[in-house]
Amino acid sequence: MMIDPAFSSTNHSQDRDRILLFYGDSITAEHREHDEDGLGQGFVRLIADHLAANASDAAQASVRVLNRGVPHDGVEQLAARFERDALPEQPDVLTVLVGINDVRRAARSDAGHLDIDAFDAQLTALCHRIRSETPLARLVLMTPFLLDVDEQIHALRPDMERAADVVRRIARRERAELVDLARAMDEAVLNTVPPAELAADGIHPTPAGHRLIAESWLRTVDGTSDGPAEEPPDAALPYARAQLVISTDPAITPRADADHVVVARSGTQHEHLPSSVFRIPALARLDEHTLIAVFDARPTLTDLPGPIDVAYAISHDRGATWSDIRILRTTDDGTGVRGYGDPCVIGDGDLLHVLYAESDAVGFWDSRSGDDDTDPHLLRTSSSTARIADLLAEDPEHRAAWTHRTHTRTIRTSARETLARQNIDGDVAGLFVASGHGIALHEGSTAPGRLLTGAVARIDGQIRVAVLASDDHGRTWRMTCVMPPGGDESAIAQRPDGAVVLHARARGCRLQALSTDGGESFSPWEPIDALVDPSCNGDLLTLGETLVVSHCADPEVRRNLAITCSDDGGQTWTRQLVIDDGSAAYSALVDLSPHAAQAVATSGEGPQTDTRSPQDLREIGVLWEADGYRELRFRRVRLQDVNQPLSAELPDSSATSPASESASASATPTTTGLGERRAEPETRIDLTLRQVAQAAAPAHPRDLPASRDPRDHPGAAGLQSMMPGNEHSFARENLQASLGPVRTGMQAGDAVTVDVRVDTTRPVRVLVQAAGRPITERSLGAGRHLLHVPILVTDRDLCADPNALTITARALPSNA
Repeated sequence: MMIDPAFSSTNHSQDRDRILLFYGDSITAEHREHDEDGLGQGFVRLIADHLAANASDAAQASVRVLNRGVPHDGVEQLAARFERDALPEQPDVLTVLVGINDVRRAARSDAGHLDIDAFDAQLTALCHRIRSETPLARLVLMTPFLLDVDEQIHALRPDMERAADVVRRIARRERAELVDLARAMDEAVLNTVPPAELAADGIHPTPAGHRLIAESWLRTVDGTSDGPAEEPPDAALPYARAQLVISTDPAITPRADADHVVVARSGTQHEHLPSSVFRIPALARLDEHTLIAVFDARPTLTDLPGPIDVAYAISHDRGATWSDIRILRTTDDGTGVRGYGDPCVIGDGDLLHVLYAESDAVGFWDSRSGDDDTDPHLLRTSSSTARIADLLAEDPEHRAAWTHRTHTRTIRTSARETLARQNIDGDVAGLFVASGHGIALHEGSTAPGRLLTGAVARIDGQIRVAVLASDDHGRTWRMTCVMPPGGDESAIAQRPDGAVVLHARARGCRLQALSTDGGESFSPWEPIDALVDPSCNGDLLTLGETLVVSHCADPEVRRNLAITCSDDGGQTWTRQLVIDDGSAAYSALVDLSPHAAQAVATSGEGPQTDTRSPQDLREIGVLWEADGYRELRFRRVRLQDVNQPLSAELPDSSATSPASESASASATPTTTGLGERRAEPETRIDLTLRQVAQAAAPAHPRDLPASRDPRDHPGAAGLQSMMPGNEHSFARENLQASLGPVRTGMQAGDAVTVDVRVDTTRPVRVLVQAAGRPITERSLGAGRHLLHVPILVTDRDLCADPNALTITARALPSNA
């Protein structure tokens, strides 16, 4: 192997040696003061030995390698001795490795952290001097690194990563070559090399660590290496690659092509909780132009038990704009851990009912049996009712009056009778009303005016769908029937012929059942293969003869939110419209069609009659969870635009071409196909954002004031079993201290989870990276695989691009 021609180029006159100068601290020096040739015993010597062993006699004689590392030096010291140690040599290649000593000194300073702007300015000034005073030199910058061998070293990582990001940015600005040692070390650890084998103290490399540095330099600068280069893709196996670009702050960088309105966004301040996640949407129409969206306002992504409020927003222009978030149900005194969640709305003449779960300290899975409305060990069912006229008239100063009721006793008492009638053993333990909307049966039904909604019940350890009914305008509720196992959260609608249709989420596809007796009983579940579903709550709506479903059209991943229609009462499902092909979850529907068959339009010539048919005027509103649960989005959809045929294939966002790559330009979550599709790809891979969870503030529970509710409340044991040691921090009065300030943007410590799906006909290795940083590598056999990959966001990830976090997944040939 020959030395890179650049080392023996005509940078200088042919009568002088070609000089490679390494400039840095003790990692570069590695005891050079004890060597005759001054090369030291580290990576500089390994590079010199490699070049000598692979060079012709003439090239070897004309190349000199110089080590100018000095222990304890930082960037300021390198700049101070540049004129003495580097400038006189006029090197052909000058390599700079600096930063770890700057980080260590900063940790011992009064500030306690690195002044990153000063570090940037000093290193930039040094690079400018190198460029101006050694104009023919190739400049190579190496990032600082450390290995997490103990907590003391790990504490330096945030500053080290910031310093490494500065080096990367300067390399781009100055058009220098970059040897990313921080990334190389992280990848080695990811590939199961113990950190101490690379640097026993976490900073100074072992022989193995120096070998890794030398290989990284040779790969970048010389184009060679004693170690293995990145494995080329097997000719028989496509190099599959997928990319996901996640906005670090959707409030600042919204999608340029957005066809939706954001109703609520995580981190938005509202009047009770300091920092909220808005989940579990429900949607209703109050009059021709006014809509109400009801949803959970949560301090975190965690479900009940916890201090969750039921909140709402109102639109007076058919969803074009929305009010500020308002609170429908919270605690009276703003303390403790009592919470309310999973709303379901039902329009009932001039009334609007909102049903929801109420919890003191237990959730669905640890609620016990019983029917006492005051029992803190039960997950209770409650409701709030308001007059629609009051909601239409309310303003920020005058809120509608809500009447609150609890229905646990009547529902659970009637449940025992229903279970006995259906010969089902056991009793109801956990129970909550399915979110979305219920219905009021129309005239001509078996029970006109009856209110119906679905619920989820835990009976003898099994999850079942139950149907609840009220025949007195929501004052009391009872359980009419219990469905066979298999379903989960459900949606309900009534056809024009009076039949009630019940849908339920299930793994793989949605389930359907029918009732012809006003919801007293239903047919057995039937799977609807056309309604692909990852077991995520959707919604169901009737528009004339058309049934409309909102669901995630994917059998495994919460993504690809679609509207799907049946024009024959649910027998067949033939047309669809995907309204969000990225991360999406729960959804709710509302009928926006004009109340009259004809509408009046305004033109420049005055009012005119709209002659479009009633079918052309049919329109729905969709409210759904999006962007890893960071947003509730609303969109209006004309039914005539739901006209795409259903596909039996999964949506393909994978890459199958090893030669073609492109990055998504979007600043919001998207999964981008990278390459042309082949007829039968051997490997397909796609990425979807699952969720973004904000990091809590670093306060420890012992630093927080004691809460009345968690320890004194008789139901506290359930909460403590789920959140041991954190009961105080989850009390309402302590949320500000435990969660930190309100923010919409991403920061270091936040947890991002992505779904990686791989379809392959032969074994592969799947490598997942965040901003180029290795996260995980998995070896997979032939078949279909779904990986849930958690990513703890670092400062380095955010420095790479302040507006977006880029996740990549690559399928490589297996080592097996």
